[in-house]
Amino acid sequence: MTKNSIALVFALPLSLSLACGEQSAGDDVLQYNDDSVEQSESDEVYERALVVDGAVVLYGEDGLTKRISLTVDAFVALGFHDRHKLLIGAHPRALLPESEDNGGYDLYLLDVRSSVLTPLTSGQEVTRASFQPHTGRIIAGTRQMEIVEIDPANPEDIEVVADHAITPALSPDGTQLAYGRLPADWTPGSLPETIDLHVLDLATELDRELTSGFDDIEPVWSPDGQRLLFLSGARTGIHSFWAVDLTDEVPEQLTNIGLETIDDSFVPSPSFNTEVAWSDDGQRLLFGAHYTDAGEIHTLDFSADPLRPTHAAFGPGMAPQWQADGTLTAITTDIDDEIVLTSISTETGERVTLARTSGTLPTVPLAPAEFDNHQTPSPEELDAMLNGSPRAADSTVRFQFPMNNYYGVNYHYDNNAAEGWRKDKNCGTQTYDGHRGTDFSANYGNNLYAAASGSIYHRVDGCATTGGWGNWCGNGFGNHVRMDHGGGWKSIYGHMTHGTVTGWGWKGCGSYLGVSGSSGNSTGPHLHFEVIRYGYPYDDPYAGPCSGPESFWTHNWYCQ
Repeated sequence: MTKNSIALVFALPLSLSLACGEQSAGDDVLQYNDDSVEQSESDEVYERALVVDGAVVLYGEDGLTKRISLTVDAFVALGFHDRHKLLIGAHPRALLPESEDNGGYDLYLLDVRSSVLTPLTSGQEVTRASFQPHTGRIIAGTRQMEIVEIDPANPEDIEVVADHAITPALSPDGTQLAYGRLPADWTPGSLPETIDLHVLDLATELDRELTSGFDDIEPVWSPDGQRLLFLSGARTGIHSFWAVDLTDEVPEQLTNIGLETIDDSFVPSPSFNTEVAWSDDGQRLLFGAHYTDAGEIHTLDFSADPLRPTHAAFGPGMAPQWQADGTLTAITTDIDDEIVLTSISTETGERVTLARTSGTLPTVPLAPAEFDNHQTPSPEELDAMLNGSPRAADSTVRFQFPMNNYYGVNYHYDNNAAEGWRKDKNCGTQTYDGHRGTDFSANYGNNLYAAASGSIYHRVDGCATTGGWGNWCGNGFGNHVRMDHGGGWKSIYGHMTHGTVTGWGWKGCGSYLGVSGSSGNSTGPHLHFEVIRYGYPYDDPYAGPCSGPESFWTHNWYCQ
């Protein structure tokens, strides 16, 4: 391991801001009280923390409430340690719109008894973070795709525990770290071809590869620490739960077994493993998903069969948590846009309001697909789009435009392999470091078409239509397909709408592939189109003074 003094950001890719512990029932109303309840510091025990309008609202035992106004731009509460130390994500980094560029945050430690706020990182580089259960140290993922350990007592000393690493998850005893490992040739800005599941022993530094060759992310430890649940879409084409035993390392599919397309039997995946929690008996897994604006609450019951869990859905809600009596709590909003803490019975589904407060959660907007008709571009738009001279007809693959509309390009291909600078086809900077595709503007719901004839050799469906910062569903491409056109030519079509991705096999040029969306590591609807043939940085489909001298496009809008 190495030690570095670096600036970190936490980018929790959740659309809500709630840290939870056990919840006692009650009818108390969350109040915005600038003054603490008159109890000694040692008696103040808070179980939930909610970021509302930039302030932290605490809810504790026996109706204890407290509002702490902060001097930082608070975005998310990440969790408690020792019942009074609260990890806060603040100052979220402004993202490139409609792109795969990751955002991040700064970390702060808040003592909820004294209201003292201590900065831990700067530079908005953290993508997620959590306390180690016994030591109180912090494990965090960064925008550089490293996992680091931070000692709150000496935050300037940051220890890198794993590189090329994402989606960290600590074992129940805090001694092992499960994570997704990116390929050795991965560079910042690019989306990986595969993500492997690894386990690192934090004491011995022994790093084991458990899976390889797929898109294995978001590990979740079993309560006994002997098994890992994880998410994968590439293994079957449908994003699903899988499990692997730490002793035999043979993955088993747990949900969506036998599905080839999304239907009513589809079991969704949690948007992020920070919304996953086991029941006290270790038999039921609770998770939140974000396939709609309101969010959804689900459980998997493993009591009858550890390989065939029973799925149950409990309606809308965000940040679900178990209560000591086996019921659930979740955050919802009512018709007056008040934030409501709700208790939900797992037996009857009955909902009881525990508390409510006015204000705004710093949510990431989610939107369903909208299916619109669009016009074919004009000849002038088409000429501007293609920008290059095609080669004479030969065996080289040439691509038509993959949509029936052209709104322009958000971000071009980065033709400079050197880290720290970027260069689009015209030697400008309409791109970002390592971007290996072309991001075409789109709405939710534009039809996407095969840009050349070929076979679909890889597909992922089942990711929520709107992803977010650091959402690695489908390797970050979300719902997508990859086509093999022969002669070493391949193409990728990323960030499609959930439930629209076409099936496997041969597709002629112009065949329907799916519908545009913003799934995976995406901040807005667009199509990530990527050509793979000669290797980075030679795969830019556009001709220009800073890319190749020839275009990969055909000047004919329609396939020939």
